[in-house]
Formats: sequence, structure tokens, C-alpha cells
Amino acid sequence: MRNRIAHFTSGAVAAVLALSALPAASVRQPPADEVVLKLIAKRESSMNLGAIPTTILTFVVAGSLLDAADPSKKMGTGKTVCTFTDFSPLEFKASADCRSVYTIDGKGEIHMSSSRDYTLDPVGIHYNETRLAVTGGTGDYRTARGDASGTFRKSAEGISYAVDIRLTTDAQADAPS
Repeated sequence: MRNRIAHFTSGAVAAVLALSALPAASVRQPPADEVVLKLIAKRESSMNLGAIPTTILTFVVAGSLLDAADPSKKMGTGKTVCTFTDFSPLEFKASADCRSVYTIDGKGEIHMSSSRDYTLDPVGIHYNETRLAVTGGTGDYRTARGDASGTFRKSAEGISYAVDIRLTTDAQADAPS
């Protein structure tokens, strides 16, 4: 019996040593590339919300995506669909769950999701600083994941949002087969 235990113990030790000698490449994570897109999402159309929004009301906003470094350069289009989940008319505030699709010309789509807090004022409805989750994409962004931030901007040209999207894509998935 003692010989069986000794034999089993030495065999287990040998197995642990053999496994620890495996090259790290066999368990490594796939390489990832990070890209940061700095855009201006210019609101060009939106559904009229009426005087008093209510919960479960859905609204749509669409417009152009411009390069933040050169706002004269159009990068694509953006569309967002939101559904109000909370509304406080006396405080002129609302909350909504939103889904956005940004189509970057010639590259593909970036899909994002967020819960947003909105302010209602004479200019209309706009979200305050918000975080968005990148939930996927198409084309060059088909393996995208990450997050984004959006900040409200009002100017003589209208309403827009400064949007910074930080994407991580799986470099191996993007490599040709």
C-alpha cells in the first residue's frame, strides 16, 4: 500500500511539473488593438416629443458624425433610439435606455447601448455627460468592444455631442484566413 501511495505521489508531482513547463503561448490571450475615435455627433433630425414626455415613449435622433479634429470632415452618420424609463416634469429631467448605431463611412458600424439622464429645456431634450457601452459592430468593427463618452454641446450651428469612442478589437479575428 505504501508503494502505491509513493508511486501515485511521484506521478502527481511529475504531472504538475510537466504542466508547468508548457509554453505560455498555449494559454495566452489573443492580441488586441485599441482605437480611439473622437467624433462630433451633430443632431440633424429628431422626433418631436410633444409638450410632456411620458415613460415608455420612444424617440429617435439622427445626424452626421464629424471628425472632432476637423469638423468640416464628415465621417458617417449616427442614429439613436431611446425609450423613456423615468420622467420628472417638475425637475425637467428624464431617464432613458438608448441604443445607438454609428456608421463610419467605408469601415462599418459601431453599436452602443446606455442608460442616459436627460435635461429638458427650451432648446429641447439633451443628455448630460454619459457613458456608453460598445456592444459590437460590423465591417472593420465586427469584433469591437469598449466604451464611449458623450458630452452635450450647444452652438450657433445647433446641438451636437462630443463623443469619444474607445474600441478594442480582436486582431486575430480581423486577420485574413
